[in-house]
Amino acid sequence: MFIKHGILNVLRSWKKSMLFLLLLVMLVNVLCISIGLYAAINNFMAECDRVYTTIAQLEYMGASYPNELEYDPGIARAYDAIDLEAIRSNPATKVWDPTDAALGYIEGTSGMNSLAPYKMNGVLVVRIDGFVENEQVNSGVITKALYSYNDVEGKIVYVDALGQRLTPGRYYLMNGEFYFGRTSMEYFRPGPYENARAELEGFDKYTADVIVDITTDDGSFSIPDDSYFWSIADTYNVVNNSVTVYATSAAEALYPFHQQSLYLGLKAGFLQRRNTLPAPGCA
Repeated sequence: MFIKHGILNVLRSWKKSMLFLLLLVMLVNVLCISIGLYAAINNFMAECDRVYTTIAQLEYMGASYPNELEYDPGIARAYDAIDLEAIRSNPATKVWDPTDAALGYIEGTSGMNSLAPYKMNGVLVVRIDGFVENEQVNSGVITKALYSYNDVEGKIVYVDALGQRLTPGRYYLMNGEFYFGRTSMEYFRPGPYENARAELEGFDKYTADVIVDITTDDGSFSIPDDSYFWSIADTYNVVNNSVTVYATSAAEALYPFHQQSLYLGLKAGFLQRRNTLPAPGCA
């Protein structure tokens, strides 16, 4: 009797019955998917606990982060404040690797590094031809480039010496940086080798006398062997053509290695000691 009345009720309101059946099917599907997902996640987490090891990297984030070209004295204070022994002795620490980093340079390389920090800097010998009134710059020819990211020797250059009129026909050795002017000419603005780390190391003289007259009595030019401009040019060359080299005793614990931003490599004579100034990122 009850079954008969139930079937009749379903037939009389078949639309509501179908909607109710569809709702039941959806609830069952959601329940099955949830149970399956819950089981899969639990299995995956258990596999991670068994196989994987968490890698943590201590990174200093100062006011200029992530710029590595500006010397920040706070990095030394931050490092001294870290209790390294507490990290090593922590039960959760399996490997503690105090990785060392340095600039690696291959003698004679001149690769075009698109991320080179000194791309716009240069050390030039310029023969001055005159003064351009409408530009308020000195016009000359780049006779020699002790260092330049691009090949500029023999090109005409506009030297912005901050209003200073240089003597035509004389050769000047100068440090500074290229910039984009109002014309297609090369523009160069002399300036000091500004480096807080260099000053701390006692290289104050490298921040002065950025334009030096090196004209000889016979009308040519000569660069003294002990000129500090050689060191500045060598620094630009080494830093722009260097790569960061990490020394580690546990590559499997090195986070950048797992992120494929560092690679294993071996090169005979890879590191060279150069007569350069302290680089901005060195601490």
